[in-house]
Amino acid sequence: MDADHYQAGDWEARHAATLRYTSPEQVLREIDALPAPESLEREFKFEAARDAYAGYIRRHRERTGDDILWVSSFGQADFMGGYSRWGYGNYLTCMATHPEHLRRYYAHSGERGRLQNEAIVAAIRENGLAPFVYSGQGLCYNGGPICSPAWLREHYFPSLRRAVEPLIREDVRIVWHCDGNVLPILEDLLDLGVSGFQGFQEEAGVSLEKMASLTTRWGKKPILWGSVSVTTTLPFGTLEGVKRSVERCFEVAAPGGGFGLAPTSSILPETPLENIMAFYEHGIAYGKKFLAQCA
Repeated sequence: MDADHYQAGDWEARHAATLRYTSPEQVLREIDALPAPESLEREFKFEAARDAYAGYIRRHRERTGDDILWVSSFGQADFMGGYSRWGYGNYLTCMATHPEHLRRYYAHSGERGRLQNEAIVAAIRENGLAPFVYSGQGLCYNGGPICSPAWLREHYFPSLRRAVEPLIREDVRIVWHCDGNVLPILEDLLDLGVSGFQGFQEEAGVSLEKMASLTTRWGKKPILWGSVSVTTTLPFGTLEGVKRSVERCFEVAAPGGGFGLAPTSSILPETPLENIMAFYEHGIAYGKKFLAQCA
């Protein structure tokens, strides 16, 4: 599986870019200069986008064989790109003082996302690819959403809904990456058509039991990828603690299907190698045992 990972140096470049924005007024002028969303379709290179998506998946499948499921990201209304590009201060100020500008920005990026998703749907159908996509937006921190859920519902979610409509229409299932405390907007994401979640953090109050109790708009338990902690269990836990966490993940999240054992996020360098190997090896061994019990 794969999302749009940044190349080395990209974060430094993005940080340098934010330094160019010294006031919210610069952001507003940039948004004012965006073309109308309806003009984007004329310029969109559908065949190139379709072939690029299929080619990316095909190249990885050729390298790894069929034992690994490869999926990639999808088009969205851009939320986190705003604060990455313009800086948090400018972005949050515009939220409070000029929401109509950000609504225009979301509509613009959401239309680009919709066009990209039309191409992704075609790539999946024409090449027999797995009908799943994976990515998300940084909407939350550990205390909850960056702005109020009401603000998101009024200004952001309508553009995200339009962006993902081609995926929902063609039954391509969305697995959403969700750092932080997403509890206040979980129902919103499910209503948009999200079918699964990855990256949820129990340290932020988002328990595995809660996620496993949810129901998608199709009446099923969501797909869950997780969720051994990369901030507590893996870097600081004992081998037995890692194994217990692996077993708990299977027992809580696997019944009903749609489960993949995974860490909550990237495993960092300070994590002991023996804990990583225990996570991997016990995951295989206990997973086989769990499946045999369910058969």
